Amino acid sequence: MMALMISIIALVGIILERILTTSIDEEIRVHNGQCINMLQYQILYLFKNADNLCKNSLLIGSFLDQNRRLDYLPQLIGSFLTKNIHAISVLDSDNSVIYSTMEHPPDYSRVRYLKIAMGINQPRFYVSDNNNLVYIVPIYLETSQGSLVIEYDLAGIFDTITTRKDIFYRLYADNIKITEKKFDVHNSYVTTKDYATREDFILSKLNISVELGMPRSHYKEVVLAAILKLVLVGIVFIIATIFNSHQDG
Repeated sequence: MMALMISIIALVGIILERILTTSIDEEIRVHNGQCINMLQYQILYLFKNADNLCKNSLLIGSFLDQNRRLDYLPQLIGSFLTKNIHAISVLDSDNSVIYSTMEHPPDYSRVRYLKIAMGINQPRFYVSDNNNLVYIVPIYLETSQGSLVIEYDLAGIFDTITTRKDIFYRLYADNIKITEKKFDVHNSYVTTKDYATREDFILSKLNISVELGMPRSHYKEVVLAAILKLVLVGIVFIIATIFNSHQDG
Protein backbone atom coordinates (compact mmCIF):
# COMPACT_ATOMS: atom_id res chain seq x y z
CA MET A 1 0.00 0.00 0.00
CA MET A 2 2.84 2.38 0.86
CA ALA A 3 4.45 1.70 -2.51
CA LEU A 4 1.17 2.46 -4.26
CA MET A 5 0.81 5.75 -2.40
CA ILE A 6 4.36 6.76 -3.30
CA SER A 7 3.71 5.92 -6.96
CA ILE A 8 0.51 7.96 -6.99
CA ILE A 9 2.20 10.93 -5.35
CA ALA A 10 5.11 10.80 -7.82
CA LEU A 11 2.72 10.57 -10.78
CA VAL A 12 0.62 13.48 -9.54
CA GLY A 13 3.79 15.53 -9.00
CA ILE A 14 4.96 14.91 -12.58
CA ILE A 15 1.54 15.76 -14.03
CA LEU A 16 1.26 18.91 -11.92
CA GLU A 17 4.72 20.09 -12.96
CA ARG A 18 3.92 19.67 -16.63
CA ILE A 19 0.57 21.41 -16.32
CA LEU A 20 2.03 24.32 -14.36
CA THR A 21 5.01 24.68 -16.71
CA THR A 22 2.64 24.90 -19.68
CA SER A 23 0.42 27.33 -17.79
CA ILE A 24 3.32 29.59 -16.79
CA ASP A 25 4.77 29.49 -20.30
CA GLU A 26 1.43 30.65 -21.69
CA GLU A 27 1.10 33.29 -18.96
CA ILE A 28 4.45 34.92 -19.68
CA ARG A 29 3.89 34.65 -23.44
CA VAL A 30 0.63 36.59 -23.11
CA HIS A 31 2.32 39.13 -20.81
CA ASN A 32 5.16 39.45 -23.34
CA GLY A 33 2.69 40.40 -26.05
CA GLN A 34 1.15 42.95 -23.72
CA CYS A 35 4.60 44.44 -23.00
CA ILE A 36 5.34 44.82 -26.71
CA ASN A 37 1.98 46.50 -27.29
CA MET A 38 2.47 48.86 -24.34
CA LEU A 39 5.98 49.77 -25.51
CA GLN A 40 4.64 50.55 -29.00
CA TYR A 41 1.92 52.73 -27.46
CA GLN A 42 4.38 54.61 -25.23
CA ILE A 43 6.72 55.39 -28.12
CA LEU A 44 3.87 56.35 -30.44
CA TYR A 45 2.61 58.77 -27.78
CA LEU A 46 6.07 60.36 -27.45
CA PHE A 47 6.44 60.68 -31.22
CA LYS A 48 3.05 62.39 -31.52
CA ASN A 49 4.05 64.88 -28.84
CA ALA A 50 7.24 65.60 -30.80
CA ASP A 51 5.20 66.12 -33.99
CA ASN A 52 3.01 68.60 -32.14
CA LEU A 53 6.06 70.49 -30.84
CA CYS A 54 7.24 70.94 -34.42
CA LYS A 55 4.02 72.86 -35.13
CA ASN A 56 4.73 75.34 -32.34
CA SER A 57 4.97 78.86 -33.76
CA LEU A 58 7.92 79.80 -31.52
CA LEU A 59 9.91 76.78 -32.69
CA ILE A 60 9.10 77.50 -36.33
CA GLY A 61 9.95 81.16 -35.87
CA SER A 62 13.33 80.31 -34.34
CA PHE A 63 14.64 79.35 -37.77
CA LEU A 64 14.05 82.89 -38.97
CA ASP A 65 14.65 84.88 -35.80
CA GLN A 66 18.40 84.37 -35.51
CA ASN A 67 18.93 87.30 -33.14
CA ARG A 68 16.42 86.44 -30.40
CA ARG A 69 15.81 82.68 -30.69
CA LEU A 70 18.23 81.79 -27.90
CA ASP A 71 16.16 84.00 -25.60
CA TYR A 72 13.13 81.71 -25.76
CA LEU A 73 14.26 78.33 -27.16
CA PRO A 74 15.72 77.09 -23.82
CA GLN A 75 12.43 77.75 -22.03
CA LEU A 76 10.33 76.28 -24.85
CA ILE A 77 12.40 73.12 -25.11
CA GLY A 78 12.75 72.88 -21.34
CA SER A 79 8.97 72.85 -20.91
CA PHE A 80 8.81 69.86 -23.27
CA LEU A 81 11.43 67.78 -21.46
CA THR A 82 10.16 64.72 -19.61
CA LYS A 83 11.78 61.96 -17.57
CA ASN A 84 12.50 59.68 -20.53
CA ILE A 85 13.86 62.36 -22.89
CA HIS A 86 17.64 62.22 -22.90
CA ALA A 87 18.21 65.25 -25.11
CA ILE A 88 16.62 67.61 -27.64
CA SER A 89 18.42 69.41 -30.43
CA VAL A 90 17.17 71.93 -32.99
CA LEU A 91 19.08 71.87 -36.29
CA ASP A 92 19.26 74.52 -38.99
CA SER A 93 18.95 73.96 -42.74
CA ASP A 94 22.65 73.06 -42.98
CA ASN A 95 22.16 70.51 -40.14
CA SER A 96 24.16 72.63 -37.72
CA VAL A 97 22.88 72.83 -34.15
CA ILE A 98 20.86 75.95 -33.31
CA TYR A 99 20.14 74.83 -29.77
CA SER A 100 20.61 71.62 -27.79
CA THR A 101 20.04 70.49 -24.23
CA MET A 102 23.39 68.70 -24.54
CA GLU A 103 26.57 70.61 -23.91
CA HIS A 104 28.31 68.67 -26.67
CA PRO A 105 25.70 67.29 -29.08
CA PRO A 106 26.79 64.71 -31.64
CA ASP A 107 27.36 65.62 -35.27
CA TYR A 108 23.94 64.70 -36.62
CA SER A 109 24.93 65.85 -40.10
CA ARG A 110 26.72 62.52 -40.51
CA VAL A 111 23.66 60.47 -39.58
CA ARG A 112 22.11 58.89 -42.66
CA TYR A 113 18.65 58.90 -41.08
CA LEU A 114 18.76 62.71 -40.93
CA LYS A 115 19.63 62.88 -44.62
CA ILE A 116 16.77 60.51 -45.44
CA ALA A 117 14.29 62.41 -43.28
CA MET A 118 15.19 65.74 -44.84
CA GLY A 119 15.21 64.27 -48.34
CA ILE A 120 11.68 62.83 -48.16
CA ASN A 121 10.27 65.28 -45.59
CA GLN A 122 9.16 62.50 -43.25
CA PRO A 123 10.24 61.61 -39.70
CA ARG A 124 12.77 58.86 -39.20
CA PHE A 125 13.86 56.99 -36.07
CA TYR A 126 16.62 54.63 -35.04
CA VAL A 127 18.45 53.24 -32.01
CA SER A 128 21.79 54.99 -31.52
CA ASP A 129 25.09 53.47 -30.43
CA ASN A 130 24.38 54.59 -26.86
CA ASN A 131 21.02 52.74 -26.94
CA ASN A 132 18.88 55.88 -27.14
CA LEU A 133 15.85 55.98 -29.39
CA VAL A 134 16.41 58.90 -31.78
CA TYR A 135 13.47 60.59 -33.50
CA ILE A 136 14.13 63.08 -36.32
CA VAL A 137 11.33 65.38 -37.48
CA PRO A 138 11.86 67.65 -40.51
CA ILE A 139 10.46 71.18 -40.25
CA TYR A 140 9.83 72.82 -43.62
CA LEU A 141 9.43 76.56 -44.04
CA GLU A 142 8.70 78.66 -47.11
CA THR A 143 12.32 79.65 -47.65
CA SER A 144 14.31 77.13 -45.64
CA GLN A 145 14.08 73.99 -43.56
CA GLY A 146 15.32 72.62 -40.26
CA SER A 147 14.71 69.67 -37.99
CA LEU A 148 14.02 68.59 -34.46
CA VAL A 149 16.06 65.69 -33.07
CA ILE A 150 14.94 64.03 -29.85
CA GLU A 151 16.87 61.29 -28.09
CA TYR A 152 14.71 59.17 -25.80
CA ASP A 153 15.94 56.94 -23.02
CA LEU A 154 14.75 53.62 -24.47
CA ALA A 155 15.66 51.67 -21.32
CA GLY A 156 13.74 54.20 -19.23
CA ILE A 157 10.64 53.90 -21.41
CA PHE A 158 10.83 50.11 -21.16
CA ASP A 159 11.19 50.34 -17.39
CA THR A 160 7.76 51.95 -17.10
CA ILE A 161 6.07 48.77 -18.38
CA THR A 162 8.05 46.25 -16.33
CA THR A 163 5.40 46.12 -13.64
CA ARG A 164 5.49 42.55 -12.35
CA LYS A 165 7.87 41.74 -9.53
CA ASP A 166 7.90 37.98 -10.20
CA ILE A 167 9.16 38.31 -13.80
CA PHE A 168 12.50 39.39 -15.26
CA TYR A 169 12.51 41.52 -18.41
CA ARG A 170 15.03 41.99 -21.22
CA LEU A 171 14.77 44.39 -24.15
CA TYR A 172 16.67 43.87 -27.42
CA ALA A 173 17.09 45.93 -30.59
CA ASP A 174 18.57 44.03 -33.52
CA ASN A 175 19.26 41.23 -31.00
CA ILE A 176 21.52 43.54 -28.99
CA LYS A 177 20.51 43.75 -25.33
CA ILE A 178 19.40 47.27 -24.42
CA THR A 179 18.43 46.70 -20.81
CA GLU A 180 17.60 44.04 -18.24
CA LYS A 181 15.30 44.30 -15.23
CA LYS A 182 14.80 42.08 -12.18
CA PHE A 183 17.04 39.22 -13.36
CA ASP A 184 18.63 37.13 -10.61
CA VAL A 185 21.58 35.02 -11.72
CA HIS A 186 20.89 32.59 -8.87
CA ASN A 187 17.41 31.71 -10.17
CA SER A 188 16.40 29.25 -12.87
CA TYR A 189 13.69 30.58 -15.18
CA VAL A 190 10.99 29.52 -17.59
CA THR A 191 11.57 32.03 -20.42
CA THR A 192 10.03 33.26 -23.64
CA LYS A 193 11.25 35.73 -26.25
CA ASP A 194 9.02 37.39 -28.85
CA TYR A 195 9.67 39.85 -31.67
CA ALA A 196 7.51 42.82 -32.57
CA THR A 197 5.24 42.18 -35.54
CA ARG A 198 4.10 44.48 -38.33
CA GLU A 199 1.15 45.51 -36.16
CA ASP A 200 3.67 47.24 -33.90
CA PHE A 201 5.22 49.06 -36.85
CA ILE A 202 7.64 51.27 -34.90
CA LEU A 203 9.09 48.37 -32.92
CA SER A 204 9.10 46.13 -35.98
CA LYS A 205 11.27 48.62 -37.91
CA LEU A 206 13.65 48.75 -34.94
CA ASN A 207 13.68 44.92 -34.81
CA ILE A 208 12.65 45.05 -31.15
CA SER A 209 12.26 41.85 -29.14
CA VAL A 210 11.34 41.28 -25.52
CA GLU A 211 12.38 38.35 -23.33
CA LEU A 212 10.58 37.47 -20.12
CA GLY A 213 11.26 34.84 -17.48
CA MET A 214 9.50 33.52 -14.40
CA PRO A 215 11.41 31.60 -11.69
CA ARG A 216 10.89 27.84 -11.79
CA SER A 217 10.56 28.01 -8.01
CA HIS A 218 7.24 29.78 -8.65
CA TYR A 219 5.59 26.54 -9.75
CA LYS A 220 7.79 24.14 -7.78
CA GLU A 221 6.36 25.62 -4.59
CA VAL A 222 2.86 24.85 -5.87
CA VAL A 223 3.86 21.28 -6.77
CA LEU A 224 5.48 20.69 -3.37
CA ALA A 225 2.42 22.08 -1.59
CA ALA A 226 0.17 19.74 -3.57
CA ILE A 227 2.43 16.75 -2.87
CA LEU A 228 2.49 17.60 0.84
CA LYS A 229 -1.30 17.59 0.90
CA LEU A 230 -1.32 14.21 -0.85
CA VAL A 231 1.14 12.81 1.66
CA LEU A 232 -0.99 14.02 4.55
CA VAL A 233 -4.13 12.54 2.97
CA GLY A 234 -2.25 9.30 2.32
CA ILE A 235 -1.04 9.08 5.92
CA VAL A 236 -4.58 9.64 7.18
CA PHE A 237 -5.85 6.99 4.78
CA ILE A 238 -3.21 4.45 5.86
CA ILE A 239 -3.89 5.11 9.55
CA ALA A 240 -7.63 4.70 8.96
CA THR A 241 -7.06 1.46 7.05
CA ILE A 242 -4.82 0.06 9.78
CA PHE A 243 -7.34 1.08 12.45
CA ASN A 244 -10.21 -0.57 10.57
CA SER A 245 -8.22 -3.75 10.05
CA HIS A 246 -7.54 -3.97 13.79
CA GLN A 247 -11.22 -3.35 14.51
CA ASP A 248 -12.18 -6.16 12.12
CA GLY A 249 -9.58 -8.44 13.72
